[in-house]
Parts: sequence; C-alpha cells; structure tokens
Amino acid sequence: MVELDAAPQDDELYPRGDDNLGHVDVNGTVTDARVTHLKLTVRHGTTVKRYHEKARRGERFTFDAPIAAGLREYRVELRASGPGFSRRVADWTGIVAGDAVVIQGQSNATASGEWADGAAEAFRSRWVRAYGTTEPDPTLSTTDRAWHWAEAEKMYNAGSAGQWGVRMAAKLVEDEQVPIAVFNGAHSGMPISFFQRDDANPGSSATNYGRPRQRLEASGLLAHVRAVLFYQGESEQGNAAVHTTGVTNLVNDWRTEFGTSWPVGATYNIFQVRTSPCNSTEIALRDAERRLRGPLGVNILSTTAYNGHDGCHYKFADGYEPMGVQAADVLSRDLYDGPSDGVAAPDVASVRYGNAAHTQLVLSLRNADPLTVEPGAAADFQVDGTTVNSVAWQSGTLVLSLSTAPTAGGTARYLCHIKSGPRVMTARGVGLLAFREDLPTG
Repeated sequence: MVELDAAPQDDELYPRGDDNLGHVDVNGTVTDARVTHLKLTVRHGTTVKRYHEKARRGERFTFDAPIAAGLREYRVELRASGPGFSRRVADWTGIVAGDAVVIQGQSNATASGEWADGAAEAFRSRWVRAYGTTEPDPTLSTTDRAWHWAEAEKMYNAGSAGQWGVRMAAKLVEDEQVPIAVFNGAHSGMPISFFQRDDANPGSSATNYGRPRQRLEASGLLAHVRAVLFYQGESEQGNAAVHTTGVTNLVNDWRTEFGTSWPVGATYNIFQVRTSPCNSTEIALRDAERRLRGPLGVNILSTTAYNGHDGCHYKFADGYEPMGVQAADVLSRDLYDGPSDGVAAPDVASVRYGNAAHTQLVLSLRNADPLTVEPGAAADFQVDGTTVNSVAWQSGTLVLSLSTAPTAGGTARYLCHIKSGPRVMTARGVGLLAFREDLPTG
C-alpha cells in the first residue's frame, strides 16, 4: 500500500532539540491506487495526536510528529484508507526523545563484567538505550541496526554500553528525567593509533572509528551527540608524546562530525588513567593527559579515588559504579545546569614555597572545593630530595610539610597508588588528579 523511506523502530530514541522536542519522521510513497488518505497516530498514555494527509498512488507523503522528551514512551501507528477500507500499515512502540552520548577507549571503557564483579545490571533501565552492536568484526558489526535496552555486563554484544556507561546513564535519567542513548565503541587492549579516523573513509567498518560512526549515522544521531567520554592510555606504556598526539587528533576529528547540530557542539571528557602501563605509578602520560584540559578544551576526569582498583581495571563497587556517577555529575553540570560543587577533579594550578626554609610547599588548586585528605595520603606525594611528612587542605590549597628543603630544579609529584589506599578527594569523592610540577626556582 505504501513504501516507507523513513520510519521509526521499536525502542528508538529521537534526539531532542532546544525546544525539548524530538521529531518522528515517517515518509514514503503511496503504491496502491485505492489509498486516498493516510493517518499517523501518536499515543502516550491517554494522550492521542492524529495527523492526516491526502494520498494518491505514486505521490510522496511526509509526517513530522513532535514528541516531548522525558520519561514517557510513545506508540506510533500509520494507517491507510480509501473507499470502503481502513488498514494498519505499521506501528512502532517504545519510542522516546532524549540525548545521546558516546564512550570510547580501551578495556576500562568497555568496562564489562569480564573486568568487574557484576551488579551493574541492577541499573539497566527502559530509559537507557543503545543502538546496534559493539561487535568488532566488520561483517557482524553492520548486521545489527536495531535499538536495544542498554546492557552493562557483556563486552561485545548487541546493546553493550559497559558497566559505568549504564550507571552514568541511569543517574542522568534519574536526575534529569530524560532518556539516554549510549554508543560504546571501546575495544580492549588497544593503543591510541587503533582509534584514529581513516580520513579517506571515516565510516569504514574496517576501523574502530568507523564502526560506532556507522551506528550513529544509521540511527540519525551523528550530528546530535551531546557528550563524548574517553578512557584510554594503559596500552601506551607511558609514552606521553604518542598518546597526546593521538588524543588531540581524535578529539579534533570528533569535533568535525559529532554534535554539530548543537551551537556549541558536544562536550568532551577524558579520564586520566590510573596507570600506564598497568600496575605502574609512572607519571609522564598521566600528567600529559592532565595538561590537555587547556589546549583541547576538554574536561579531565579523575580516577585516583576509586578503591576498587586491581592494578589495571576496577570492580563495580568503588570502581565502575562511582566512575559512572562522576561522569553523570560532570555531564549534568555541563549540559543540564546541574550542581557544580565538588564535581570538577581537583587540579594543581601552581606551586610555591610557604616559608623561607623551603620546608613547606603550597599547591594552589584550580578551584576552592573543600578536600578530604585521608590519613596516610602523604605517602603518595613525592618531592625530589626530601620526604613529604604531611598534607593538609587549606582554603583552596594543599600544603605539604617537608622533612628538609628539596633539591633545586626538582619536581613535585602526586602519583596516587596501586589498588586501594588513602585518597585526596572532594565531598563527592572525586580524586585529586595525578600531576608533576616543577619546583619554584626561588
């Protein structure tokens, strides 16, 4: 009776605009000479809206039905009618309007049950959606073009979003009352070169960049991405220069394609890795990640306060669970005007001596959020030529008491630690970023 060129899928998430509306697009061509009228019905609870068009064989038709974003599902039905008959052409259920986010990186971005201890499935929700499959095989990747309720535990599967991805989305749903679609394109154990775009063929299913891009394009959400979250770097084995160049290229490529329907584009968020390589407190790559904040205009998220760390990956409890909460709080602040207190990762802005003897080092922080310094945290700070005896937060600074004056021309470092241990963190549990800073010259 009709040939459809555009139509919803069951459980589809449509992107919302600044007016808080998504737009269900149904269009095609009438193929039956008996059809004289088309009707599109959109239902939510007891609310029903109907849209009508006259029809003629060979002519095109277009319906654009606005739906309000929020925790509400719509059923959409298309009917064709003519003299003496009325027939349902198709209907679709579970339709929502909301926002889309992208997760990329290596194993701590896949964040599957293989690395954690379960429990994330409790946060699965009808309001957290995913599209297609994270399967890396190019042939299999292109076979799934359906919407799913996002799954937390499986690594490469239909609808996989990862443990902290599902937790993040569930918190955004709860706080903002809007459905969230998560596109996870992460792949375990890969260096930064693996994630780069093939500029000659950005959507190639043979590349890691191209596979999630294909899913975004097929879902209609490529230009509507609200945020990207990236966790990668363990595989660089501490090679800061290679990592910095790769991340810079990747973010710049994303900016040309993701979220272009929004005046300010998407927001970009990079996790400072806990270790690079795994089971190492080497600081060069982590400090380079911290310094990307200014040149790239990105948020740097901390991982130093998660005690569920095993040396490389995390348990869900005190690991991927608070990671998801932290990510949600950052997106809530940036996208939805949510609270900002304690959300930003504490970061050192400058270093000075606090006394003439140079036995006190004052680290000025980029924001004044109060910090908790747990007993024993001084052991995670290093200053060349001396020992850090204690650390205290004082009005936007961290004050380090040193046993002796440090080595001239040396550096101060916060390395954090492997696995669990004492933390320096905000009231929301966001840890101090690992850093390396030159000591004052005078």
